[in-house]
Amino acid sequence: MVSAQAASDMRRDAAEIHAMLLARGFHPNTKLWALCGGCSEGKTSQMLTGFFYVMGDTFNGRACFQRVFKPAAGGARVACHPIYIYWSLATHRWHLGHLGRGLAAAFTIKDVQDPTETSLKWMVHRRCWG
Repeated sequence: MVSAQAASDMRRDAAEIHAMLLARGFHPNTKLWALCGGCSEGKTSQMLTGFFYVMGDTFNGRACFQRVFKPAAGGARVACHPIYIYWSLATHRWHLGHLGRGLAAAFTIKDVQDPTETSLKWMVHRRCWG
């Protein structure tokens, strides 16, 4: 469960990231998805918490999401991380990890067209990258 303060901070961060994306020429209707949770340590935990934007193109016939963040250096910049949420044709699952290769840090077992439109349970590979 996310605390009221954490939810407020996430809304503020989402608004700032969205404004930065607009400043870089992204479409005004670009959607951000906040992902929270996961294990409490290692790189996998860092990947399971953050913001993802819906990319304009599909991957394997479905929406694809890339992680975005505000760099620690601050300023009015946004950066993209090479971590994606994408549909895997090989496993018929949503994966969270490097696009189309290797072991996913997390995956779902439910086949839905858009993972943002429903509450999904993610399975986490604890030894993946952490």
